[in-house]
Amino acid sequence: QNLSTETVTIPVSEIEEIFKQIAETLQNVAKNEYQFINSCKEFFQFEEPKKVQFNEAGDCGYIVPIKNSIKQFLNKPDVINLLITNKNETISSTKRDTDLLLTYRDGVAASSNKLLHKNKSSFLLQLYSDDISVTNPLGPKKDEKKLSLFYYIIDDMPPIVRSLLSSIGFLGICLTKFLSNTTYRRKFFETMINDLNTLQTEGLIVSTSTERLYFTLNLIAADNLAANDYGGFQKNFSNGYFCRMCYMSYALRSIPITDISFRLRSEESHEQHLQKALQSNDFIFGIQRQSDFSSLIGFHPIKSLPFDIMHDFSEGKQY
Repeated sequence: QNLSTETVTIPVSEIEEIFKQIAETLQNVAKNEYQFINSCKEFFQFEEPKKVQFNEAGDCGYIVPIKNSIKQFLNKPDVINLLITNKNETISSTKRDTDLLLTYRDGVAASSNKLLHKNKSSFLLQLYSDDISVTNPLGPKKDEKKLSLFYYIIDDMPPIVRSLLSSIGFLGICLTKFLSNTTYRRKFFETMINDLNTLQTEGLIVSTSTERLYFTLNLIAADNLAANDYGGFQKNFSNGYFCRMCYMSYALRSIPITDISFRLRSEESHEQHLQKALQSNDFIFGIQRQSDFSSLIGFHPIKSLPFDIMHDFSEGKQY
């Protein structure tokens, strides 16, 4: 194709006028925060995060409404088709070859997930938590402004899509120091759990699908310290029963597992030991208290807080 070599001249005054119009439009939309938020609601279906008020001093955390967040993501062109196609192909692959383990559905934990059995067409929902420091990490007050962040991802998306930052949804944020207060902690997680339970039981409708879509929690990803904390286990890994999955004691950690025997934790044994821990107000086999997510549908500390191979091997210490 032959391209014209003629030079197109645009007067500077016209360019200035264009930028002036753009600036005026932005100023009219965002004259103040109230007007800006209303414009976002009108044109982008924005829904304000829920403010979880902890005290009269104004200390708070925020939870992003997950139903609206997922709805905006699935309303994008071709996303829902990509999601359904990948889920069906994955299920078909594991049916053809039972030795394959591709998703949560193929594991033992899924067999006891009542909600997944009730709604077999449910999409898998994974939560993720991490803490970040927004100040000098070497400074004396590095933990003063430390934030606990919570995210979610639809686990049935193809890996190439799931790895994109745009596929990760923001769920909640709170100063980490507030979560050390039992009352604040309970209020924050209750708000988050209520939203998640509503999503799992009621599902949602999107413009790109003719059917109601349902979601089921499969796991909560976190580093070992956070996972033990959310599960109600001890947060010390240098003594006692430090493992979330078995009854291996710290004293036996260096002995090859072929030379000793130990029991794996189960949901039944966990509940028994939890009751003893609550009654004695002491650690029982590494269990300290009720999990923060105990009322979250589909969650149990034994099956929903898996280990992170990147922390345990690539970055962690091998005993």
